[in-house]
Amino acid sequence: MTDPSLIRDAEAIKAEGNMLYKQRKYKAAHRKFSLAIQLNSNDEIYLTNRAACSMAMQKHSDARVDAKRATEINPSYIKAWLWLSLASKALQEWEEAIVALQRLISLLPVPENDPQRRQYTSQLENARKALKKGSPRRMNIPDEPNDIKPPWVIAEEKMNLLRTKERVLSSGWVLWHAHRGIDELCMLTERQSGSNASWMGKPDALVDLCNGLMRDERVMMLHSPQLLSKLQSQILFQIFVYGCWDDLDVDDVKEKALQMIEVKGWTSTRDALSMTIRVWIVQGMLTSQQHDHSLALQHFSRVNEILTWGCTVWHDVPIKDRGCIFEWTFLRNAKLHYLSAIQLALRHDVEDCRFTVRQLLSLCRDLVTETDLHPPTGGIELDPGFYSSFWVYPKAYALSFMGWCYGENGKKATDASSACAAYSKSFDYFYQAAKTLPPDEDLIVPMLLEGLDNAYLANLPINKILPLINLMDQVDCEVYDFWGNIFDVPFRIKAIEGVIAFGDAFAQSRRAGRCTDRSIVKPKTMVRFSFILSSRSF
Repeated sequence: MTDPSLIRDAEAIKAEGNMLYKQRKYKAAHRKFSLAIQLNSNDEIYLTNRAACSMAMQKHSDARVDAKRATEINPSYIKAWLWLSLASKALQEWEEAIVALQRLISLLPVPENDPQRRQYTSQLENARKALKKGSPRRMNIPDEPNDIKPPWVIAEEKMNLLRTKERVLSSGWVLWHAHRGIDELCMLTERQSGSNASWMGKPDALVDLCNGLMRDERVMMLHSPQLLSKLQSQILFQIFVYGCWDDLDVDDVKEKALQMIEVKGWTSTRDALSMTIRVWIVQGMLTSQQHDHSLALQHFSRVNEILTWGCTVWHDVPIKDRGCIFEWTFLRNAKLHYLSAIQLALRHDVEDCRFTVRQLLSLCRDLVTETDLHPPTGGIELDPGFYSSFWVYPKAYALSFMGWCYGENGKKATDASSACAAYSKSFDYFYQAAKTLPPDEDLIVPMLLEGLDNAYLANLPINKILPLINLMDQVDCEVYDFWGNIFDVPFRIKAIEGVIAFGDAFAQSRRAGRCTDRSIVKPKTMVRFSFILSSRSF
């Protein structure tokens, strides 16, 4: 490489990577060093620095490849041999580790009694013992640890950091509080006596369970395989204990509730209505997971109708009497699931779906407006996750569904101008949705990717698209902290890296004068990311 401008760019990018590495932002640093390597693939320092990032992220095989390449470029570069020895030891490649340590020790310009030399000599002896002992080499074992931590465990570990930073908007709060509701379900046990089965558990566990699932339904999908069967058992248990009206239609439930208020008062009515609504909500989530989108829509339609009716009819009844299910926050979250059920029914062409894309668009717009008009009041003390689950996420989902609706309109447009206009609006709403969510929320990435697809279809100039690409670059590392080991799948990584590489390629082309901010540019190969915008689709 002889171009001085490229050398300056590579060095500037390396400096950014070094700063990120010191801040322990290893994935972001890894990306910076990768960009520097693209500009100069024969620089041993860039390769060694990227190897260090890979080791920090437990990507031992990647670290080994980079470190080995660095030793080939410059056999006298000590740090390259150091990281090669560490990567080889992590992979239990003892022969290679021994060679790397021997070479490392020979390059040390220090006295024989130097602590660093003694340290590496000790490591060399240990590697020789391991080789002599016949410690097995790793065969087809992934670099990542086998004990992958669920996001809520990571969230709990980071709770003190979130509190210290006063970070209210974090998916960590949402996941942690959601998982606490699931814990109540795990207390339910079944006892078999002959041909009869009985359950022992907390009578009102469904309240905590439903609250947890409404905060973030993904805890149901990321939990143990036995969870779904326990959910079914808990529903039967609650129906037996409280005798709720889950088998009645909406009009009958309304009539029953009004009659019970007159005869038994609010306490009995409140419990019956609460359990009925919560049973329907959990059943809706279960049937959605089982891809029965027609039945899921029926459950959430009943929930929406009863809650909307109750909030209107009993708006002046104290909350201690009517119960929290008739609070607007509860209704807003329930509407989110209702809208999601409609979107899934439309997406899968469910025959008995009575809704249109236009109607879904209108309902989503209403939810966004209602959320904006009713922010949390100063007199209400909320936990950080509650604000996200009952204000931030409903609005973000509604915006993303609006993006999906406009994308559908673009597909059905009869002329290019109308199609571009629809795809442009789709891009705008997906981008708004992503910006609304906490910066470490996994859903940001697919929303941005879906929005980017529609931006290309709309033939938008690059200056409209760059903010989205920059946001992708900013949030990717924060998302990885919580979600990397769960959803860091190859096609997703390829899509993200493709987007960021496209942004970098444009920046280089702009510097070279080949295009401007108003240019309409697209990747040579489009990386499509098909994503059903619903937490129930993971």
